Amino acid sequence: MPKTGRNIYKRKDGRWEGRYIKERNINGKLIYGSVYGKTCTEVKQRLSVFTVEESASPPIVIDPTKHSLTFADVVSQWLSVISLKVKPSTYAGYIATLDLHILPSLGKRKMNSLTAVDISRLAKAKLENGRTDGKGGLSSKTVRDILSIIKAIVDFACNENIISNGFTITYPKQQQRIPQVPKDLTYENFKNYPEAVQAIRDGLMPVGYDISEAILVSIKTEDYFCYVISGSTRTGKTNAIRLLTLEAVACGHDVYLIDNTTEQLSSWAKEYNINYLSTSDQIYDWLSGAIVDLLQFAQGRL
Repeated sequence: MPKTGRNIYKRKDGRWEGRYIKERNINGKLIYGSVYGKTCTEVKQRLSVFTVEESASPPIVIDPTKHSLTFADVVSQWLSVISLKVKPSTYAGYIATLDLHILPSLGKRKMNSLTAVDISRLAKAKLENGRTDGKGGLSSKTVRDILSIIKAIVDFACNENIISNGFTITYPKQQQRIPQVPKDLTYENFKNYPEAVQAIRDGLMPVGYDISEAILVSIKTEDYFCYVISGSTRTGKTNAIRLLTLEAVACGHDVYLIDNTTEQLSSWAKEYNINYLSTSDQIYDWLSGAIVDLLQFAQGRL
């Protein structure tokens, strides 16, 4: 159904329909009226009669029977509405957060008496001593998640005319994590670090840590398919090759290690089932079969 302008639509029967605010029911819900015409211009002219009434925005009518509702009462209504809109795991997360961190403090409060100051006090308490085991405060991210749920409930109360106006909720700033190089930085430990595991999931190949910045260093293997490692004697080239090769295999890549000089990596490559090429014939045979794939890959990057 094409839409042109404000609340003006072209119907399937070819006519144009314009909608305007007609009135509100006892609960404050908007009730719309419609005008029709053969053209959009005709409908706009007919709607102009109602623009004054629409712009006046009739006052919100609060149902007196809802004045006694507590925050917990509104939560029950909100949960019944969102239960059909979110995943079961998300819904379960809402329930847990409400039971642990929100309802014990706000559940018995009258919804129409709740203020931004109350929410700020709750957030401060959670940051300072919000852990259920009594061992300190919650992270700023967890508190932000708590406040997001509260905001959704307040917005719901406004939309249902349980309260006349909402209020602004102040969120705590995100805590900046102090970067640290993991202890015992061996290869066996490194490959199990959360940052390295996440990098692999993101299609990257983690290769180590930048000590000066304390950040993970990864290679985007989609951008390059061939690496050359060079340097002076005893500068770690062999160890770098071992690490890169193992990480490439761990990421599911086909690895061909070319070493036609010292062959010092021959036994190591055999131990880890890595394709090892040391003679001219082996290199030629591999290139003959791989050159087409390499050219197609290179052309695809252009």
